[in-house]
Amino acid sequence: MFLMPTPAPYLQPSTITLVGSSESFDSNTVAFPETAEAGDVIIVMYGNRKSNPPIPTDFTLIADIGSTNGISTDTGTSVSYLIAEGGETQAAGTGTSLGPCLICAQYRFNAPVKTVTIASSSEYSGSGNPSNDTTLTASGNTKPNVALLSVYSASTLTVDTTHVNFNGATGGTVERDVVNTGDGDRTTLGYFLEADTGAGSDVVVSVGDTGVTATINALLEFS
Repeated sequence: MFLMPTPAPYLQPSTITLVGSSESFDSNTVAFPETAEAGDVIIVMYGNRKSNPPIPTDFTLIADIGSTNGISTDTGTSVSYLIAEGGETQAAGTGTSLGPCLICAQYRFNAPVKTVTIASSSEYSGSGNPSNDTTLTASGNTKPNVALLSVYSASTLTVDTTHVNFNGATGGTVERDVVNTGDGDRTTLGYFLEADTGAGSDVVVSVGDTGVTATINALLEFS
């Protein structure tokens, strides 16, 4: 009797590595840190002075939020991801944009990612002195994950790193990437913490008076 060979088990991702980060401003396009390999995950934070910021072509939206307070201080931010097929080199937004600031983070795994799960997310948009105290809780499974925070302001924005805490994650390091046009008119701040296994992550954000601000917190799990 002929026996069919047993298929090799599907190798699940278990470790995550930050390939690198990149940034751009006054452009709807941001280059990836490296040419993507199949199964890479690319996360793009997109902030601009419109209450409905676009997302890059072929990316999947994680969350978006915006405020309208007059054209000079409208703010919006979106966070989205792409599971790469391999060979991609950039993220390009579509639609109308004003004062865009983009941050890109590229992740690679010991096995190609097939699925991204948004385990937890929250958004804030408003004027004055925003303060988010958010607990991002993973599913408890042993999946690599990323906790992230995106902050966009239509004015000068200062976030002290001591006010952004990722607590309780297993492994990983805090990465900070900042985009600023230099004229104080608009700023995107991006914070990332990657971990090899699921864990609860507290993201505590304290931002000074910035006029109108839009923020997104999220925890992504990869399988």
